[in-house]
Amino acid sequence: MKVHRENRTYQRIFCEAIVSLLFVSALFSSCVNDHCNENMYAPLNIGFYSEMDTSQQVGFQFIVTQGVGTDTAILATNIFDINLTLNPNQNTSLFAMGFPLPETDWCIQEEKNHFTSVSTGRSYTLNGTINDDIYLFNDQIEDSKKFLRMEDSFFVFQKIKFDTLKITYDCTLEFVSAECGCRNTYKLKTAGFIHQGTGEAIISNPLIDSQNNEKHIRLYLENY
Repeated sequence: MKVHRENRTYQRIFCEAIVSLLFVSALFSSCVNDHCNENMYAPLNIGFYSEMDTSQQVGFQFIVTQGVGTDTAILATNIFDINLTLNPNQNTSLFAMGFPLPETDWCIQEEKNHFTSVSTGRSYTLNGTINDDIYLFNDQIEDSKKFLRMEDSFFVFQKIKFDTLKITYDCTLEFVSAECGCRNTYKLKTAGFIHQGTGEAIISNPLIDSQNNEKHIRLYLENY
């Protein structure tokens, strides 16, 4: 009888161990499951508008954007808005932005890195290549940075209006699910350019919690 009771005790312990092991395995698999269907990226969407006609959205051939402390990004081909990533470890993000001014200067190529203005005869020398269509150079007369781009097989020079967009916000870590983990969401507090003469930044939707291309900030630019 004693041996029979010990066998039943061992069987019970064995069954309990199996059940515990299955429970832990199921819990672990649910935590590491990479089948996440939720959108975990919550970008800041910025739209460009004319300050002269606030109902008109402005499009650009290209825009220069650099998050302070990050690599430069060139966003090209008919941009009406951009998505930027806020720093979740701070409550302030700075973005250096360059907008091509409406005035253009048509040029001809004299040598590989040297160009001459058709209208003024000015000489331009390239500093470096940004991508296959956009080049950086210095105006030797005005000593200012400009950009060269191709348009219908012609070379077009444009001055760039540089400024820094400063954005302050609160960041919240939001739990989504065991499969997805947590997502950073933001609530915008302030937005504005550091220098004068670029335009006005208006917060149209302060909550950033998804990737629906909602206009969170509208930039009304003075030169357009």
